[in-house]
Amino acid sequence: MSSYDDDDSMSISRKPREASGVTFVDFILFKSMVAPWVLIILFYIVLLLVIIAGVVFIIIGIIGIIELWNDDPVGLIPMLLGVLTLVLGPISLRIYVEFVIIVFRIHDVLTEIRDKL
Repeated sequence: MSSYDDDDSMSISRKPREASGVTFVDFILFKSMVAPWVLIILFYIVLLLVIIAGVVFIIIGIIGIIELWNDDPVGLIPMLLGVLTLVLGPISLRIYVEFVIIVFRIHDVLTEIRDKL
């Protein structure tokens, strides 16, 4: 057997080695996804805004109750909305972002399957 037969670098069926990580060329040619990272950053920004909105609603409700010492439940409505915003806002936001990220994860898995074929 010659040394030419042992050399794997001349093999046609061999796939090229892939570099670990994302290169700048992959980024420019849209081979790597940036949207999942952007979604995660936006999630935390919107989560902070949802928490601030819930607290503001509660404060507005407290101010409404203090200023209106009569029997009108005007301050209870913003307080209830504030509590609902604090409880349901982050949960619904998380579920929405997870559904969007699942699409990108499916893309990654399908890309891995295609590369293995």
